[in-house]
Amino acid sequence: MIDWLTVVTAEERPDLWEMARTEQTFHVLWPEYNNHGVHEGKYLGALIPDYAHLQVLFVDERTRQVIARGRTIPFRWDGTLADLPASIDAMGIRAVTDSSPPTALSALAAEVDPAYQGLGLSAQFARRGSSLRSGTTRRPSATELEGPLSAHPH
Repeated sequence: MIDWLTVVTAEERPDLWEMARTEQTFHVLWPEYNNHGVHEGKYLGALIPDYAHLQVLFVDERTRQVIARGRTIPFRWDGTLADLPASIDAMGIRAVTDSSPPTALSALAAEVDPAYQGLGLSAQFARRGSSLRSGTTRRPSATELEGPLSAHPH
């Protein structure tokens, strides 16, 4: 872990989450077409406050700036390839419409400020966030989440 880096959840620091959202800190990372999707608002809107404990922020303590953000959402998956949602939208819609308890945690995005890319922050996020144990009733902290992620090529 980088000594000047602090990792918190949006539940622990809702002020930082809101700051990154209102200042559009990570907006430049996404192609314009991502701002015009039909379905993502349905599940991205559920992240806060419903899943604030699963949203990760990386803070550069030297500047007190949010430099990376990991967005995840829990969903029900039986573990088979046949039950794996076909797309991120299909998974997100399942996450917010299926009343069954979630058994998995999907990464939606690992976003890193361009000035901090190349430091391994996406890998730090990957070590913190992508599988939720079935039947877990307490909220895991950012440091307890683990599992594989696929990277978004930016």
